[in-house]
Amino acid sequence: MGSTTRGVALNSTLIVVAQSTQAIAVGAIALFLPLIRSELDLSFSQAGLLAAVATLSYAFMQIPAGLITDRVSPKLIFAIGILGANALAIAFALSTDFGWMLATQAIGGIFRAFMFIPGMILIARHFTEARRATALGLFVAGGFSSNIVVNLAGPLLVDPLGWRGVIILSSVLGLAVLVAFWFLGDD
Repeated sequence: MGSTTRGVALNSTLIVVAQSTQAIAVGAIALFLPLIRSELDLSFSQAGLLAAVATLSYAFMQIPAGLITDRVSPKLIFAIGILGANALAIAFALSTDFGWMLATQAIGGIFRAFMFIPGMILIARHFTEARRATALGLFVAGGFSSNIVVNLAGPLLVDPLGWRGVIILSSVLGLAVLVAFWFLGDD
């Protein structure tokens, strides 16, 4: 494998793995909702709001994230998104206050938007024009990988770590991927 092919593989892997971390807290809420509701004595409506607010802010920020990405380095915006989404997932896991949890989810959705548009730009740059659809498919499909991992590993880890520990562990791994992406990935 040539250095160019190796560079594409490394960059693509880092982008996809980093992007996948954006759904950790959202996916974990769905999986651990009964535990979260019980521990925090949340109503069904409050629990639904925790899940919905992140998606709402994520959706609203897509166009602003695109505008910012057109003006600033996609690598920088993507890295800010990874940092913010994972740091806020940790803050969510450490919180015991519903209002704070709701705020971390809402702001986390904004940072998740900072991962999606720039990430699509970054991964598309590593493929030829004839392979751009493949690149975008890889990016989107790879984005679901953290949900799959959390859903498979979470039930095994929830007894020793608790739901909070699973989110924190996942997010710390996301921050480690950020470091690798920043130093090894290119724009």
